[in-house]
Amino acid sequence: MIRSSLLIITLLIGTNVLFAQFNTVQNGDWDDCSTWGTCPGTTLGIHFPDRDANVTIAHTVTVNSTLDNAAVETQPNAEAISGVCGCTGSGTAGCQDITTMGCGANAFFHNGTITINNGGALTSTVQTAFRGDVEINSGGSFRLNANSITFVIGRVDVRDGGTFISNQNLAVSGDGILNIEAAATAGIGDDLYMDGDNSFVCGAGMLELNGPAYYGGVRNNSIRPFNSTDGATLDQFCSETTILCNDGDCCGGQCSGGSDIDTQAGPGDGTVAPGDGTADSNSVLPVELLQFLGREVLGVVRLEWATASELNNEGFEIHRSTDGIDFHQIAFVSGAGNSRQQLSYSFEDHASISGANYYKLIQRDFDGASEDLGTIRVFANATNEFMVYPNPAIRDAHVVLGNQFLNTTTSIRLYNLFGEIVMDKTEWITERTVKIALDGLPGIYFIEVANGTYRHRTQIISK
Repeated sequence: MIRSSLLIITLLIGTNVLFAQFNTVQNGDWDDCSTWGTCPGTTLGIHFPDRDANVTIAHTVTVNSTLDNAAVETQPNAEAISGVCGCTGSGTAGCQDITTMGCGANAFFHNGTITINNGGALTSTVQTAFRGDVEINSGGSFRLNANSITFVIGRVDVRDGGTFISNQNLAVSGDGILNIEAAATAGIGDDLYMDGDNSFVCGAGMLELNGPAYYGGVRNNSIRPFNSTDGATLDQFCSETTILCNDGDCCGGQCSGGSDIDTQAGPGDGTVAPGDGTADSNSVLPVELLQFLGREVLGVVRLEWATASELNNEGFEIHRSTDGIDFHQIAFVSGAGNSRQQLSYSFEDHASISGANYYKLIQRDFDGASEDLGTIRVFANATNEFMVYPNPAIRDAHVVLGNQFLNTTTSIRLYNLFGEIVMDKTEWITERTVKIALDGLPGIYFIEVANGTYRHRTQIISK
């Protein structure tokens, strides 16, 4: 048990090192430790986020050129990232110059996740590149205030009520996805560059190529291929996405002749016609899950879940486990295929076991791709039974547990009358009766058992 605990602690420490988490506590610069509440100190990755950190922003955080002024590479964007931000499509001939496009040594580059919540704002005055996942929730915003470009190499989700603005250019590169929900705000001050056939602009919202609104001066806003070989790309705009151009010409004469990007441009009306939505099925989250719940009624476990939207969804696999580790499929529930309205589903398991049952919900596309939507724990045949005998006890006592403690990790603690813990053991419960040693512990105690969902406590006398 001690060796296992040490192993768990070691793994947790290692996880913190590899996936550091930073949360804002006040407005400030990205590299200011006060912004993250980790002062005093200026160490990268400890007192402010490095490029791989997972970051949650609920205040105004500014990234500016001073981040590149360190004589020694200690800043999150000090390393040149040439090759990361472009020319990752079907070829390199005719690539835009990476330095000119603003993805060189002076670019701010983040590889971890960034979550921008209500009241949060990430503002950059340098070229910016996101290779991880960025989620901009309602009331949150990202804005590039530089005369430069934003690169989406990972995935950026602009949720309803969120805002995403790139003052000049935007490049969706490599396997990048920009997903814009219907009530989100998304805009570009200049041109939209699409790289290769694996980069997409999706969602039911609108992306405005509306220069004067976001950047002063005249702009010939257009959709452009990132390099000359992108002319043969597949449809890169999802079926419900609209691209609006202020000057009435989304292509602006810049698109490659005969490319799908070109054919998607409207005839001078400033709107890109919706695509057929087929090319994005492997790259865009096919199901937006609202909830996944379970409950036991008269010995039957009923699972219920709901979706806000579905794309190319064949249905849901339901897997069950008795230990939360080894799962096997017990059912399949058909999905709606494509939907933009809330849908509800349910399944009843008549073969659940007494104690904890673990259920995993896996969504499956028509093309066979799948995604794990999460795991829940549901107790079957729970009882109020809880007994300690003999009581008083001389050397050993036996704790009789209800079914709800079976197949769970349960802690058994002994408290003295001052509330101090004098015994603490945690184990995986497979039998309803657990033996505890009380030899050498005379007195009056309280014994408590808990598994994170259920908790019982009673008094015991040890002689």
